[in-house]
Amino acid sequence: SHRDASPGNCNVYIGNLGQHVSRAVLEQAFGVYGPLRRVWVAQKPPGFAFVDFEKPHDAAAAVQGLNGKTLCGRQIRVDNPVTLAPIHLPTPA
Repeated sequence: SHRDASPGNCNVYIGNLGQHVSRAVLEQAFGVYGPLRRVWVAQKPPGFAFVDFEKPHDAAAAVQGLNGKTLCGRQIRVDNPVTLAPIHLPTPA
């Protein structure tokens, strides 16, 4: 649909990661929900990552499916960074 065409909606934030979570682990866990464009894992300081999906609804499904789940022994936080700020302004009629 036209509404979720904004590229930010494809981006997923993952927090509270264990120190030794590799990119491959994230690619495997998040790739279940759809094709990934990019996976970025923070090194200094470690503990968070971003995943870029190709499609917004895949990103939304990953947030729904993985938030609060345990990955490598840690309960991870999965969030859509876009939800932190109101992006969708109503278009004038």
